[in-house]
Amino acid sequence: MSLISAPCSTCGSKSAGVFKCQGCSHVFCRKHTGEHRDQLSQQLETIINEHNQLQQTIHDDSHASHPLLMDIQRWE
Repeated sequence: MSLISAPCSTCGSKSAGVFKCQGCSHVFCRKHTGEHRDQLSQQLETIINEHNQLQQTIHDDSHASHPLLMDIQRWE
């Protein structure tokens, strides 16, 4: 890993950037590289949880429209 001439995006000119994130194109010093990775991990976990909840909702809704379940709902 080579040093990047830009300053860290988080702490400004205090530290030299050593890592450029390919996703957001920001440059981070050693300290803030780890923090940025942790933030991305948390965001990914949130997205995965939202995906799972949506998938469960779709699954539940598709079973609720099953013809036999619709017959039961009409009967009730």
